[in-house]
Amino acid sequence: MNDSEIVEGLFAREEAALEALRARYGGRCMALAGRVLADGRDAEECVSDAMLAVWQNVPPDRPRSLGAYVGKITRNLAFNRLDYNRAKKRGAALCALVEELAECLPDRAPVEERVEARETLEIIDRFLEREGEEARKAFLLRYWHCFSLPEVAKRLGRTQSSTKSLLFRLRRRLKAELERGERRI
Repeated sequence: MNDSEIVEGLFAREEAALEALRARYGGRCMALAGRVLADGRDAEECVSDAMLAVWQNVPPDRPRSLGAYVGKITRNLAFNRLDYNRAKKRGAALCALVEELAECLPDRAPVEERVEARETLEIIDRFLEREGEEARKAFLLRYWHCFSLPEVAKRLGRTQSSTKSLLFRLRRRLKAELERGERRI
């Protein structure tokens, strides 16, 4: 089944569509969850929860990109599990990439979070549009797909040191861009 057939199958509540979804995206989702979570069982549970969430949300949702839709759900669930593991002190190591990006993001009061989250995403989108293709790719590989620094370097054909410098400069420029956006808000 292709993506549109899977979505139509989900709308028709056909279990075969769910099986096709798992066959098509289960491996990618497992890899993504595994890069975020240290425990393979947590990653498996996260992927199962993501498949269930897709089943429960399509319909009414009709994703334009099924892969991105499933990936976003998986990624969010994995980070929620990581937060849970840290809160309960279950021994999960701090995720370095979350800490790397956290230095760029401004602190928010809980009431403001939802209102300003969209504006922050728009600033990040505009920032990435202005960056070169390699910088965008590095940013997305590291902070969206959660690849390790050595893997990002390998995929870009760069050394780890130059990749680390590239990401550092990107984060510094992003922080400045977000701070300028804060002043405008």
